Amino acid sequence: MRPIKNIEKITELYSDWKPAQAAFIKSIEWSPGQLIICFYYRVGNASVGWTDSLQELYELTFLFRNLSEVHINLGSNQFIQITGFDIFDIADRGLEKLNYQVADYEAGKLDFCCEEIEVVSVTEPEMIML
Repeated sequence: MRPIKNIEKITELYSDWKPAQAAFIKSIEWSPGQLIICFYYRVGNASVGWTDSLQELYELTFLFRNLSEVHINLGSNQFIQITGFDIFDIADRGLEKLNYQVADYEAGKLDFCCEEIEVVSVTEPEMIML
């Protein structure tokens, strides 16, 4: 897979990080040609405590550039629960300037292609009331 720009911002703190561990979408900011998404990730074992209203979470903010085929289907909750997502390398498909496909696992909330992905920021874990 092509490298994600600034991925070391995540892997230096969370060496076992995977996109599938996303718990919630905190915010989405759309502008022509790019999308910024801030995800909440659970600290520790993701299978414990999903019903708790107070959770220890950290934020990861990604910038996706040169978008195509964007499908976003979100509800109206404060935080949008997501069952994780994956990043697929599609550079070998021969689609001009499209290197990645980003798609969530179950609910069809996110699905798009992009040329570049950059990690913008990573926060320290904090207790968040959901």
